Amino acid sequence: MASVRRVPVVCVVPILWALEVAAPRPDSRVLLHPPMVELGADPGPGKLSFMLQTPPRATPKLEVKVGGEWRATRESERVHVDLGGVAPHDVLTFDAEGLPSRARVPYRVTAEGRVQFSALAATPPAPGQGYEMAVFGDCGGATPGQAAVGYQAWLKKPSMTMIVGDVVYDRGRASEYARRFFPQYLNQDPGVRRGSPLFTECLAVSAAGNHDTGYRDMNAYPDGLAWFVYWRQPPQGPTRTGEKNAPIPAGAGGARLIRSAGSTYPRSANFGFDYGDSHWTVLDSNVYVNWKDPQMRDWLDKELARGASKAWRFVAMHHPPYHSSRKNAGQDWMLAVHDLFLKHKVDVVFCGHVHNYQRSAPMQAGGAFDRAFDGKKATKADGVVYVVQGAGGAALYDQDLAQKPAAWKPYTLNYLAGNSFGWIKVGKGRVEFSQIDGAGKEIDRWALSR
Repeated sequence: MASVRRVPVVCVVPILWALEVAAPRPDSRVLLHPPMVELGADPGPGKLSFMLQTPPRATPKLEVKVGGEWRATRESERVHVDLGGVAPHDVLTFDAEGLPSRARVPYRVTAEGRVQFSALAATPPAPGQGYEMAVFGDCGGATPGQAAVGYQAWLKKPSMTMIVGDVVYDRGRASEYARRFFPQYLNQDPGVRRGSPLFTECLAVSAAGNHDTGYRDMNAYPDGLAWFVYWRQPPQGPTRTGEKNAPIPAGAGGARLIRSAGSTYPRSANFGFDYGDSHWTVLDSNVYVNWKDPQMRDWLDKELARGASKAWRFVAMHHPPYHSSRKNAGQDWMLAVHDLFLKHKVDVVFCGHVHNYQRSAPMQAGGAFDRAFDGKKATKADGVVYVVQGAGGAALYDQDLAQKPAAWKPYTLNYLAGNSFGWIKVGKGRVEFSQIDGAGKEIDRWALSR
């Protein structure tokens, strides 16, 4: 009898994307996810912070390698996260100082005498040093675009990545971070469909979007407002717990959220920091903040003034006052601070919220704009350029307008469809901007010069 070769039948079917994947993880008795590189409370040259998630009462150590020697870092904060929707866990912050600037420094997590995780982290530049960075927003939707953008950004090895809000969908919950953010950006098995270890190697900074801090009913969303739980950023803002202009949690779980957030709630929603020859200001642009309030304007006036000595001044916030999309048209309440941006000579404001890529001419007072600037041949701007970076992974919209420039606002210089991220090279006298799509192709290029 002739042998019969049995060939397995493979059924090829369309796969609807649901990238709520489980990335390769370290020992879950020590780390629930790989570490995430963040600003911490006191950023500056030679400094990095690392956010670790552990089972309750775990005691890992984090070390950095400088000059050929491993050095212990300081555990600056530990909070116990006890919210509905996720298993109780601890969030630890380790601060490293005395690192070389603009370098890639080895770090490792140890516990019980064993190395649990190791990687290289990019350190911030010092004054006088240039840097390269990525920027995108509206990303955490567990989509192919999110994975592709994160992967392409990681391939370019940025020094820093700025997320301009809407970090996770739909409600900014800790359970959504666990499925739609950490596996995609802390993934140790990188691939264009899987994501990358972007934030285990690159400093991540975030502005708060409406999907991050807009859902404050802790009865309906007991693990909501998780933006304050997982982002360790400078607590510099003017608001205090329970005050207006802050996202006040409602329901029985509000007190648990405030305890789980630790030092970040609510003051870390607004902050600034120096980075090389630039100053960054990060704002909470959500509707619960009244930027016409004298208290808020006074704080912002002083914060922007801190960047006066820097060659470049950038702002990151979620809601764009200038864009050409049909959706979210008229949501221009951040025009309330455009005059302060002009006063302090802000160069670029990076926004999200609108799920595509757009950039404006330099905007002046009263809706006027610099008609000579094109970012190609004419690169000296008279006004503030607004860039929409909302194509980081969430469902896109108003894509048809990319092919209809006649429908754009007069100040819109470019409008592109598809998922993409911004790539920025910052030098003392010139900043070069590229827009990179999910396949790694450059789809726009422009520059600013002094």
